Amino acid sequence: MSRLKPRERDAIVQALRAGVVPKLGLRHIQVGRVREIEELVKDMDRIADGGAAIRFIIGEYGSGKTFFMNLIRLIALEKGMVVMFADLAPDRRIHATGGQARGLYAEMARNFSTRTKPDGGAMASVVERFVSQANRDAEVAGQPTGTMIRQRLGHFEELTGGFDFAEVIRRYWEGHETGNDELTSAALRWLRGEYATRTDARKALGVRTIIDDANVYDHLKGTSIFDHFRCRAADACCLKRKGCSRLAGRCPGTVTARHLSRPVFPALRPDLVAGLPGVHAGHGLMRRNWTRRRML
Repeated sequence: MSRLKPRERDAIVQALRAGVVPKLGLRHIQVGRVREIEELVKDMDRIADGGAAIRFIIGEYGSGKTFFMNLIRLIALEKGMVVMFADLAPDRRIHATGGQARGLYAEMARNFSTRTKPDGGAMASVVERFVSQANRDAEVAGQPTGTMIRQRLGHFEELTGGFDFAEVIRRYWEGHETGNDELTSAALRWLRGEYATRTDARKALGVRTIIDDANVYDHLKGTSIFDHFRCRAADACCLKRKGCSRLAGRCPGTVTARHLSRPVFPALRPDLVAGLPGVHAGHGLMRRNWTRRRML
């Protein structure tokens, strides 16, 4: 086991005194869960090789779900992965039409973490590293940096929302090169999903689209591809469900299997996930499953 650093020691003691899960040094107080950790480490290796994986951590209140997820998040950071983390809440949902899905994406973007910035806020450094590398390569090739960025992100234009994504990266470079802090800040706001209207985004950046409830999943894919292309770093997204009791109606974590199957299970049938806690099958899917059981 690695040596306990003073910074980790202080973080552990302060967190335990406050009754919350420590954000650092969890490996020093973790006991058990060896097989679970081994399986999730295998998933991380699969993701780093360009694959994909999905895991649900399900347990009773106080069983250690948050502790376990924070431990896995730290392991992913140590392996050089980019981690996005957010809590599902009434104003942050996987599927919504009133801005809650965009709110979830914005929270994940604010908690954008790397090994050097484990507490979040790493979006700016990720983009900065990309444009700086493009600038160095452009100087070697003897061509403008904007042209090099356009070439590097040319394949993004084939993705949904990819053209504006690439344009925002180019606008960030323009602001960086000219010392226009407002332009670089506007570009980061767009990447973090903080624009609520297309009009504001068009005035600030000249783009026609924003990250909204309808395209959150597409932009998550674009962000993941950008991170992998930038430094061969894979993305790990962690979502934790809480705060359901504050809604008078249906729990914010209760979505239909068809809604959940697109962003989370693009390769699986919706009926395979309909039995998970908080996942509503819908009348059509329930009728189809009932007919299948009768046939069997």
